[in-house]
Amino acid sequence: MRSAQEHIRDERGLMGKITILWFVLLAVFVVAAWDTASILITRYKVQSAAEAAAVEAATAYKSTNDVEAAKQAALDQIEQQMPGAKLTRDGFKLDPVNGNVTVTVSKRA
Repeated sequence: MRSAQEHIRDERGLMGKITILWFVLLAVFVVAAWDTASILITRYKVQSAAEAAAVEAATAYKSTNDVEAAKQAALDQIEQQMPGAKLTRDGFKLDPVNGNVTVTVSKRA
C-alpha cells in the first residue's frame, strides 16, 4: 500500500493545470463580456442616432416641405450623433401626407 506522501507526490502537477485552466476560462469569459457590452452599447447609440435623425428630418420637412432637405438634416444628425454610421440602402422613408419619417441606420460594432 502507498503512503500518503507518495500519493500527494503523484498529484503535484494537478493544481497547476487546474489553475491554468481556470485562468484560460476566465480570459474567455472576460473577452465574451467585453464583446457583448460593445455590441449592446453600439446598438443603443445607433438606435438613438436613428431616432434623433428621424425627429430632425420630420422637423425639417414640416418647415420646408422639401424631402431632400429633410434627408440632409437626417444625415447631418446621424453624423453628429454617431460618426461612421450610415443609412441603409432604403434607410430614409418620408410619408409626405402626414410627415412621418423612418430612418434606418447601421454601424459595425
